[in-house]
Amino acid sequence: MTAERDPAARRDRRRALLDRAATRLVGVSGLGVIAAVGGILLFLLWVVTPLFASARIETVASFPVPAPEAGPTLRLSVEDSNEIAWRVTGDGHIAFFDPRDGTLLALEDLPGDGAPARVHRPDPQHALLALEDDAGALRFLELAFPVSFAGGERTRGIRPGRPFGGEPFEAGTGPGLLETAVHYEAPALTVVRRYADGTLRFLSLPDAERGASLSAPTVAERRSTLEADRMILAGPQWLFLLAADGRVEAWNVQFPDAPFLGARGRLTDDGTPPRAVEPLPGGRSLLVADGTGRVVQWFLQREGAAWRFASPRRFDAPGAAPAITDLLPETRRRGFLLRTADGTLALYHSTADRLLARLDAGLQGPATLGLSPRADLLLADDGAGRVHSFAVENRHPEVSFAALWREVWYEDYPEADHVWQSSASSTDFEPKFGLTPLAFGTLKAAAYALLFAVPLAILGAIYTAFFMAPGMRAWVKPGIEIMAALPTVVLGFLGGLWLAPLVEARLLTVLALLVLLPLGVLALSALWFRAPGTLRARVPEGWHALLLVPVIVLLVAAIAAVAPQLEAAVFDGDLRGWLRVHWGLGYDQRNALVVGMMMGIAVLPVIFAITEDAIHDVPRRLVNGSLALGATPWQTLVHVVLPAASPAVFSALVIGLGRAVGETMIVLMATGNTPLMDWSAFEGMRTFAANIAVELPESEVGSTHYRILFLTALVLFAVTFVLNTGAEIVRQGLRRRYGEL
Repeated sequence: MTAERDPAARRDRRRALLDRAATRLVGVSGLGVIAAVGGILLFLLWVVTPLFASARIETVASFPVPAPEAGPTLRLSVEDSNEIAWRVTGDGHIAFFDPRDGTLLALEDLPGDGAPARVHRPDPQHALLALEDDAGALRFLELAFPVSFAGGERTRGIRPGRPFGGEPFEAGTGPGLLETAVHYEAPALTVVRRYADGTLRFLSLPDAERGASLSAPTVAERRSTLEADRMILAGPQWLFLLAADGRVEAWNVQFPDAPFLGARGRLTDDGTPPRAVEPLPGGRSLLVADGTGRVVQWFLQREGAAWRFASPRRFDAPGAAPAITDLLPETRRRGFLLRTADGTLALYHSTADRLLARLDAGLQGPATLGLSPRADLLLADDGAGRVHSFAVENRHPEVSFAALWREVWYEDYPEADHVWQSSASSTDFEPKFGLTPLAFGTLKAAAYALLFAVPLAILGAIYTAFFMAPGMRAWVKPGIEIMAALPTVVLGFLGGLWLAPLVEARLLTVLALLVLLPLGVLALSALWFRAPGTLRARVPEGWHALLLVPVIVLLVAAIAAVAPQLEAAVFDGDLRGWLRVHWGLGYDQRNALVVGMMMGIAVLPVIFAITEDAIHDVPRRLVNGSLALGATPWQTLVHVVLPAASPAVFSALVIGLGRAVGETMIVLMATGNTPLMDWSAFEGMRTFAANIAVELPESEVGSTHYRILFLTALVLFAVTFVLNTGAEIVRQGLRRRYGEL
């Protein structure tokens, strides 16, 4: 007995040891999964959190004006790296100094004789200056700050240069000249002169280069009846004339010889002169500070063949009764700084439509302000012999709840709209980070996929598990489940390159199949139950589905043969054109219909497998008991089997929804990836997942665009988490309710 007990005891100990090891392995694996999911969440939060960090304006330093003997400051700025600042003086010099402590680095003479009367910035994004003398002649000065390495040390140098051959631009000077505006956007140089009699002279060198001559510009003249007192050349296209009573004219500089192609309007409602007017980057928006302490953004909006002024946004300056003295737009974004009479600095962003930061800087009275190209350093000459520097922390001003999720009225748009357009070739572009079109596209793709997959998967699973013969089920069930192994990239490839052209060429055939195939199956069922009993008895129980195969083949062949003739007779041979003319429905080759079918094929096996297993695993005693009490098979299915399997069926639907929401490759390849908000099955969409796949490889790491893409990933994570959590709560409730059957 001892010999017999020892092997059994050893087996028991070995089993207990394996059980404990398996339990611990499963526990560790579960904790690993939780840790991995938690790590993904923490990483997403780490990337996304800076989007919502508050902007700040902080005082950095205050020091005496460098080289005060060179005269008062006419223009103040700093180069890109914030290492060298410079000021143009009223005595004809340019002083370079350290913006951190005011140390004078160099003092250079400006080109030309005497001091300039005015200093223009033809290219606001670069250190190019146009120095205008009293006669109106322009001399250009380009500042460069090259970096060199000597003896292992990095040194930033100063290299003033004279572009355009170094010669003055004197075209258009003469009696009656009131004002000059200059704009340079390589390779075109544009100069506009305004004269006392209202004449506007447009002088342009479309092929100018910084080393070329300024001779022989193209000249055009027009006359304005507006008694303007200021002129703003906001970009390569638009010139704004401003009157003292708030009236404004916009002239299209690109067509100076044509009749007036601009717009007329009024920037102030009460006829009072604006306190300050400055253009935003892009050349179509003006920031206007009125006498009530409010800044209004005006931009040009196309209205048919004409233009008009629209004012979508208004910004109130901080304080009880602020009087705005200065407006300072950023050169590369739609943000701007303002200064009030009590010395307060406030930072705004126009597209986000919000106040970002403010600081009581104590800058009262006249002052000259200069903002760095990156808008992260502000210099202020207070006119009392000191320069103040302020650090501006403003990494992601474009982000706000309104800009992400609500309608925004963008430049060049007729009205407020939801738009996603994250990048363009020019820095004058206004980024549009509306996430609503992407969320809509995600829901639209999932809805069409489930509309295609759920009826087929659920009804097919019910028939396979409850009515189909075991021999046939042994072939059908694995055949459908193996479809889940199809790579989605293959499905996307087939959808984009095979199915989409096929649907476009045979649209009526496809639509007819979607409607007539189910009706044909129902018609066959009705005929079958009215057939003689001797005929029905010849088909073994559970093998009736085979009768559908020839019917489906014949229906497909018949519809494919008849549809072209029907399209020619009813829709003039072009159903797509008929839909566009009569119903206003456009048609994209890669659209929601194609995505719904291909993504439905990807989702269908998952829903089918879980539902079929749940129905098949309902205890036979419940089914047999119901049948024994006189219930029909359909009554047993509806009142016994489906309630018992409902927790798993619900889980299958939620898993299918999650699969559809997160699908990437099919949507990426089988749709046009256009962020539209249209439920039409013939239009495309762009989903969160596809947008991440398309744009993340080309986004700048750490940029607003980059972090917003991670924000969309976080939104997907949250949606999936909420869906799964809600599904689990419902599933547990259903299990408790029907678990005792």
